[in-house]
Amino acid sequence: GYIQLEENEFGTMISATEKGNEVLAEDLVYLEKAAKFINSFKSVEDLSDSTHTLSLWKKRRSGELIEYANGSEVTELVGTRIQKTARVKE
Repeated sequence: GYIQLEENEFGTMISATEKGNEVLAEDLVYLEKAAKFINSFKSVEDLSDSTHTLSLWKKRRSGELIEYANGSEVTELVGTRIQKTARVKE
């Protein structure tokens, strides 16, 4: 497999294990970033609270689809969380 479940002080985390062929390697980069972002939160509730501060979420009616993939706000949040996590581990 290309992902694995790991136990740590926060519970069960998803992480990438190894690179596959060329096509899967690009997908793995996104998976690794998503796992680092998600794992930077202590709980699902913290993750939810963080994303609910975004204007993408605030500007939607209940039940309306949110286009997270097209939001620079999301990209900024993910990048900031990953950088903070990397600094803490150093």
